Amino acid sequence: MRLKIQTAPAAEPLDAATLKRHARIEHTGDDTYIAEMLYAARERLERDTGRALITQTWDLTLDDFPNSSDEPLYLPKPPLSSVTHVKYYDTSLTQQTWDSDEYDVDASSKQRRGRILPADGYTWPTVGNRVGAVEVRFVCGYGAAGSSLPYDLLHALKVLAATYYENREDTAAGVNIRQVPGPAAYKRLIYPFIVREF
Repeated sequence: MRLKIQTAPAAEPLDAATLKRHARIEHTGDDTYIAEMLYAARERLERDTGRALITQTWDLTLDDFPNSSDEPLYLPKPPLSSVTHVKYYDTSLTQQTWDSDEYDVDASSKQRRGRILPADGYTWPTVGNRVGAVEVRFVCGYGAAGSSLPYDLLHALKVLAATYYENREDTAAGVNIRQVPGPAAYKRLIYPFIVREF
């Protein structure tokens, strides 16, 4: 399995002004640095939970489809919004686009991974002997703006970004003073959102 981003989020879930209110920062001297911390915090939260926050597009590449027609193809980075296309190399090693009428997409849950299954009366296509024979392009994320995220995830971003801002280094004068793997409040907030199925 290989994942490659095609379209990154157009915006961050939080802006500098929101984080500054949370962290009680009253000056503008660190605004650029704060924006960098918000970007880093969003990426860290997405890695820690296995989720996508703001709308983004990814390609999932696999060597084959599932073995059985009643076995779903699960997509990472919930919540799933839509599937753009499913392409595969047939037994002649010619790339084909699977007709979307021949498969069903389940994007009904924001908590669980989305999935694809052959539509009634259809089976998974037969692919040729080729590495990366299947490509699924999909759109995921809670929406285009931070207001679409669950509040706990927004608050976790504030906590983590503020921690990054306040703890810029792990050492002082060569002495290890602090490791910041993620503050306890952050871990509690994201725990219900961690994807454990993939």
